[in-house]
Amino acid sequence: MAEEYERYSKTVFEILEKNDQIDDMVRELSAAFDLPVIITDPCGKTLVDSGAEQFYELLGISGDGEDFWTGLMGEYYAGENPEHEKTEEKVLKKDVGKGVMAASPLLVRGIMSGFCITYHEKKRNACSLNSLITGAVSIGMSWNKQIYGYRDLGTKQMLSRLLLGRDARPDQIPESGGEAFRKYVVCPYVLVVMKTPQDFMKHGNHLHREICHHFDDVLICIEKGEAAILFTRCNSVEKQKKAMLLAEKLTLECGGTAAAADVFQDEKQIWKKRRILERILEIGMKMEPEKHFFTEYEYYMELVCSYAYEQMGAEGYGCQDLDRLAAEDREKGTDFYKSLKAYLLSGNNVNHAAKELFIHRNTMVYRLAKIHEIIGYDINQPDVARRLLLTMTLREFQRGQKE
Repeated sequence: MAEEYERYSKTVFEILEKNDQIDDMVRELSAAFDLPVIITDPCGKTLVDSGAEQFYELLGISGDGEDFWTGLMGEYYAGENPEHEKTEEKVLKKDVGKGVMAASPLLVRGIMSGFCITYHEKKRNACSLNSLITGAVSIGMSWNKQIYGYRDLGTKQMLSRLLLGRDARPDQIPESGGEAFRKYVVCPYVLVVMKTPQDFMKHGNHLHREICHHFDDVLICIEKGEAAILFTRCNSVEKQKKAMLLAEKLTLECGGTAAAADVFQDEKQIWKKRRILERILEIGMKMEPEKHFFTEYEYYMELVCSYAYEQMGAEGYGCQDLDRLAAEDREKGTDFYKSLKAYLLSGNNVNHAAKELFIHRNTMVYRLAKIHEIIGYDINQPDVARRLLLTMTLREFQRGQKE
């Protein structure tokens, strides 16, 4: 037994020494021991596999098998101790067909970074061989700085990706994750989506540490080019403001852009809010490219108009009259169109509109009188004001789309 283990160890670490790429190492380990080897991230997404075709067929797995591995990770995490940051090193063992499947956590520099899964037709020494292969892959990932996880319990990492990832699937949360969901996903929520030209994966641990240093109640999903951050238990105005300020600060540090949702209560809205924030980012970067941080509150009108634009285009109420106003500005160098927009946005408040445009109140009153002459109807009528503002927003969204 001891001699066999020593032989296994020698083979494993000889392969480790001569391979500096994880893909090559996994293929060689699979060939050396004539068994399937699958490496996943902490949430069940396959990173690399070798010799696994027949194993997948045996398990009835089609496609990337992510649903199956997510369920398996859920079983593993069910025994995780929420009082400890580091996941215990244990091997999950399951009989499959005539053999046994073994799965062990990949701990890279103390960070839970995924799983190593092997299938053994001979059940003897399955766990010890899996542990050896897992150790070698962990070392290789450490050398290559391939760290796919963060200093969170694996349960939180899995919840984060299933709730917040690009391909998020909240309906796929394993039954074993229900208790963790109730523990970590507690309302009220503040959701932030952040994008940057830099590769988030290179700065992911810094970003993760910075957020977790200020907030205990947070779920974070970091993927290439973006991050989604769900601040939970935001049950005070102070905590909500703190979350927004921290998100804005980190956005500046990363040289990116971000959008933040209004505070909400229903966990079923998390996925919808993520998609809404992606749209707000798209709109905001076109309309105000100099800005780096956008909020759902500020861009609510543009957001609604973006959906309306898809169905009805930009032809709304008073288009011809607004065209005359814009033509007047072009011909005479006036600012009537901009002044009307500011006035309508201020709720038809002369003082606020004048302050927004940095002009005297009397100048604003004069411009409004001229606007009335040009378009020919009372812009102080609530229905007229509301419809004109919607049309102006639709037209601005159209210009942004064309640009």
